Amino acid sequence: MRRLLPYAGLILVCLALAMAADRFLTADNLADVARRVSVINVVAVGMTFVVITGGIDLSVGSAVGLAGVAGTWALTRGAPVGVGVVVGVLTGAACGLLNGVLVGALRLPPFIVTLGTMGALRGLVLYLTDGQTITEGVPRALGALSDARIAGVPMPVWLLLPLALAAHLVLSGTRFGRYCYAQGGNPQAAFLAGIPTRRIVASVYVLSGACAGLAGMMDAARILTGNPTAGQEYELRVIAAVVIGGASLSGGVGTVAGATIGALLMAVLENGGNLLGISPFVQRMVIGALIVAVVAIDKMRQGGER
Repeated sequence: MRRLLPYAGLILVCLALAMAADRFLTADNLADVARRVSVINVVAVGMTFVVITGGIDLSVGSAVGLAGVAGTWALTRGAPVGVGVVVGVLTGAACGLLNGVLVGALRLPPFIVTLGTMGALRGLVLYLTDGQTITEGVPRALGALSDARIAGVPMPVWLLLPLALAAHLVLSGTRFGRYCYAQGGNPQAAFLAGIPTRRIVASVYVLSGACAGLAGMMDAARILTGNPTAGQEYELRVIAAVVIGGASLSGGVGTVAGATIGALLMAVLENGGNLLGISPFVQRMVIGALIVAVVAIDKMRQGGER
């Protein structure tokens, strides 16, 4: 029942908006929703692994900004688009590795570590760019990552689908996935069972950073700019998507499909609010209340299980 709630909520919201707004079910509007939500969804894929292990990553938004700047900087130096994307992904992975070493190897609290790196990474990218955007020399071919369509489906969706599928298969059908759930369910028992807990924790943060790096390049492709302030508040939206999708902040519970539905639900609510002329401030209040309600339900469920 708990896993079905996000799906049921999305269906009900879509039905309500279809009746309330004529433009909601148009092909252009649905494609725009899919394109916009794909960036958050890519980050949410990596965040799902972190939350399942009982951690949290508040630095993903800053990693998005740093990776986008690093990738576009490489493009302005003549690198092909593919190389620029790889540079962005590796930059994000390096940010994740820093978090992974601090949390996994040194056993520091993930909330404190990623809160610190969130500020440090944002300060770093602002220092390197002097707060200026990178636009001169960015090839227009980068825009294909955001604007191109295949079979009428935006390119960001085509980037998201194989990533989400691969992550789902890893979590559901590999030893690494089982170790992630074990680490989040009972860290002490996982350690006593011989699971390399430190390596697992470090790995999920690297994965989260790499996903943030890819999202940073997708974000940069949308405006053909390396923006040092890109990704602000992404961490809140991503964590909200994972939690709304059924993951538990206590660890041990969560799915990639659920995180995808959670991100899509928030995107549909935002899009529907815009179509209906609802104030964006009210929209944020509604999404915030939804997050609190989901966490409260999760806590009540845990209390009932005890």
